[in-house]
Amino acid sequence: MKKIYLFQIILLLFSSSGSAQTPISLRPDVLVNYVMDVQLQITRMDIDPISGDLFYATAGGNIYRLMAPLGTPAYDTLVADSNLHGVTYVQGFCFKDSSMYVSGNLTSNTPMTRGIVSRGRLQPNGSWSWNVVAISDAYETADYFDHLFSGTIVNSTGDSIYVNSGSRGDHGEEQTRYGLYSGIRNKPITSVILKIPVDGDSLILPDDSIALDTLGLILCRGIRNTYDFAYNGTGDLFGAENSGDRDADDELNWIQSGHHYGFPWVMGDSYNPQQFAGFDSSADVMINHASTSYVQGFFTNDPAFPQQPGGLTLTKTCLTYGPDGDRFRDSTN
Repeated sequence: MKKIYLFQIILLLFSSSGSAQTPISLRPDVLVNYVMDVQLQITRMDIDPISGDLFYATAGGNIYRLMAPLGTPAYDTLVADSNLHGVTYVQGFCFKDSSMYVSGNLTSNTPMTRGIVSRGRLQPNGSWSWNVVAISDAYETADYFDHLFSGTIVNSTGDSIYVNSGSRGDHGEEQTRYGLYSGIRNKPITSVILKIPVDGDSLILPDDSIALDTLGLILCRGIRNTYDFAYNGTGDLFGAENSGDRDADDELNWIQSGHHYGFPWVMGDSYNPQQFAGFDSSADVMINHASTSYVQGFFTNDPAFPQQPGGLTLTKTCLTYGPDGDRFRDSTN
């Protein structure tokens, strides 16, 4: 079991080992209180705007409601599972009014997968009625670093749900699925943020760039893995993105319609060296030789690496000017 804590709002601490350290407040006006143990493999949490209750999802598809009756210990109760909403690997979860949205994939580690978004509508009797909002064409998974459908948020106008479909691979390299899919890198349905109508019903998300554009299903491109979103006080949307096995900056991006955020040619504030002729990963000091990509041989001299299209404008990440801004990695030594 893992532990949940509260300080004004919910703070969740967890680790892969199944244990958590007790957080210590560094401010006298912020209180941290233990609430309860939660289930393993928790991936997302959100507050139901109607009831004010906290819900959370696990990777395997279970959706729990946290109950905290006054004067009694808190507990959770299962309200849905993958048999109801159809998402067998959950990485996204959010609310809009009295509906909850669950996103992820149908299978995460077989040769083919499908991204899926499902909606649960609250019924008068307190149960949830489920239907599939959108489901992708089947597409080829990768050997490693398949980021799948994850970060999910309803847009500020409430008519669309944004879903991250992460990159198929670490840095744009070929991922052959152990030899099944020679030459495949990213797919049209990957390395994008999708824009899906909240009232969709079994909408098909084609693995085709032109079709996705024609249907208005693309918010932006060139992302590696925008695992989470948040709005600022003026309604601008930001997305947090993790970098790959080369020590590029993690990104914080101002997410805007029609923009391209650089992947696979730029990650963080760095050019991906694999796009350049004669790349020698053994001499790149920004690559940890114990990393999975290096050990598996994914950093290579790669003459077939796709060139950045001419005229493509890339949107730069938000640069960090914080208290640790003097700490950086030098790519030359």
